Amino acid sequence: MKENRKTPGCALCAETSRSFEGTGEIVLPGGEIAVSGEGKYLRMPIEKIANFDREENDWRVVRIENEPDEIEI
Repeated sequence: MKENRKTPGCALCAETSRSFEGTGEIVLPGGEIAVSGEGKYLRMPIEKIANFDREENDWRVVRIENEPDEIEI
């Protein structure tokens, strides 16, 4: 299992050229797992998933100065 360094409790479990599987957890401050999940995803171009134009709909990552790496809930 490959742990995601930016998102503790999140891992990429399996990956092929056609699909990937992942897991994730939200861990409470005391170390108890509050919730966990898993998913299997098929790789597809966004154009085949939805009628969506990235440029027209401004779909992009916008970096903010002093953006936190994590937040406390």
